Amino acid sequence: MANADIDGKFNETHRFIISARETLEQGGDVDLGGLDTSVAELCTLVASMEAGVVPPYAKRLQEMMGDLNKVAELLKQRHAEIVRQIEGLNHQKNAAKAYGQALKNADEESGENS
Repeated sequence: MANADIDGKFNETHRFIISARETLEQGGDVDLGGLDTSVAELCTLVASMEAGVVPPYAKRLQEMMGDLNKVAELLKQRHAEIVRQIEGLNHQKNAAKAYGQALKNADEESGENS
């Protein structure tokens, strides 16, 4: 693969990662499908290069790794928030169920006392 093609692949993949990070930072949803394949291809390309050509590409991989780590952190935060929301809904559901049971019991008791 020619250097221009490799540069294009790096740019495309890094732009995708940056876009995903920005979208997550703004509270949006992202589809990371195919990202793992793109990153694996880049790593394979760099690993197959001659030693003298590797340093600038290795540096670019490290920069992408920093952005990928930020995406991972944002996804962890999003996951934690969703878990909190689900737990809150479960508490609300349990409270509503208990309230409904209390009303039912009160109705039954008032019917027995009549």
